Amino acid sequence: MLAGVQARPSLIAADAQSLPLTDASLDVVMMMHMLYHVPDPALAVAEAAKVLRPDGKLLVATNGRRHLAEMNELWLPLLDRTGLRASLEDSGLVNPRVSADDARRFVSVHFADPSVQWLRSSVIVTDPAPVVRHAASTTAAQAVGDHRDELIGELADAITSHIRRDGRFTITTEVAFITATKA
Repeated sequence: MLAGVQARPSLIAADAQSLPLTDASLDVVMMMHMLYHVPDPALAVAEAAKVLRPDGKLLVATNGRRHLAEMNELWLPLLDRTGLRASLEDSGLVNPRVSADDARRFVSVHFADPSVQWLRSSVIVTDPAPVVRHAASTTAAQAVGDHRDELIGELADAITSHIRRDGRFTITTEVAFITATKA
């Protein structure tokens, strides 16, 4: 991602749980759809608080419960047939590991009165390919081994069926944006 940045102030790639930055050195920290990927999300938020200056701004984005629900309603029953779903924390097409409530709680430890704003919308799909590519990129799709192509094909067929029947496949998006200012 850093390679695509046009203006190059000071860019670094680092572990969010151990930032190689001076305390109180940043004006803004953005934690966009990443807390569910770090081993200790509370520690990542603590690191963000540590490197923010007084009056610095924090923005955290994470998925809501209904994010991509229609995709998961097709995907999870397919995955259940493999027997792997129970053993995978990240079995769906959305990582549920850190909810909006969890993220707000982590932020509340270091910031007074964080606010939560919701962005809810729908994505209208008339071609199954983007949805299928997303499913194929997930942990679960990689973990099913020899069943991968079969499951991905069945997902494509199910979405195609929806599109033929309704003229589209509608997918809910639901994202929580948590903002806070360092005292």
